[in-house]
Amino acid sequence: MISKNLTQRLIVAAVAIPAILFMVFLGGDLFLYFVLLLAAIGMYEYLSGAKIAMHSPFFMVPFAGVVASVYLTATGNDVLGGLCLLGIFILIGIMLAVGKEPIDRLYSRLTYIVWGCFYIGLLYPFVYLIRGETGWMEAAPGQWWLFLLLGSLWLGDTAAMFFGKMFGKHKLAPIVSPNKTVEGFIGGFIGVVIVAMIFKIFWLTDINAYHLIIISILIGLFGQLGDLVESLWKRSLGIKDSSALIPGHGGVLDRFDSLLFSAPVLYLYLKYIMHSSWV
Repeated sequence: MISKNLTQRLIVAAVAIPAILFMVFLGGDLFLYFVLLLAAIGMYEYLSGAKIAMHSPFFMVPFAGVVASVYLTATGNDVLGGLCLLGIFILIGIMLAVGKEPIDRLYSRLTYIVWGCFYIGLLYPFVYLIRGETGWMEAAPGQWWLFLLLGSLWLGDTAAMFFGKMFGKHKLAPIVSPNKTVEGFIGGFIGVVIVAMIFKIFWLTDINAYHLIIISILIGLFGQLGDLVESLWKRSLGIKDSSALIPGHGGVLDRFDSLLFSAPVLYLYLKYIMHSSWV
């Protein structure tokens, strides 16, 4: 018998996956605003996880700064995007220094907020940059690489779950994520490689196979690393999900944690190893 949670997960996936792929295909401002929305929700979840009230300047300053930074960096204004993050660091530091925060919490508070700003503000723009800054409905080689990335993460996550449940005996990170196993970790890699080979056969036919193999290894490694880092964050706060926004799936940070770590790696490989013209 299928559980209620699994039913919710399947229904949401059936609706969300085609919608996300369609936005990647359309590109342009629509996709940019979608990435901005994910960054905004992710920052909201991150700050709310530490019980920081929305009306507090410790919420409003990092939230606004991160959204501005993601927008500026994604649209080619890297320096201004970096200055936004630097400004958050300075402003939060000043506010904590002159505020009434208990002395034993000052550094941990500063570190928590600033780390989240860099976690989301630095990494989310790469999701948009892989696609390439093109107009609405304009074809771009990057869309196929983003399809590859998303497909790899989705199938890799499913394969990791399957292998973990079927064969899992050795804990991968028992303190951070007790349910993850070495067997699941290996299964995730297998899923990612399968996706890479499918893309080689049908869509990325002119790409050397060794590039796709290396990229699949990087996506498999950094995708699962991103998942572990997000689990570390939740474990440190004592929460199960980043939010209840997506029925059966948790929040945005829960669903896109692996994307945040793997997108920059794919972008850098395309830019500096393959010298792709659009990135």
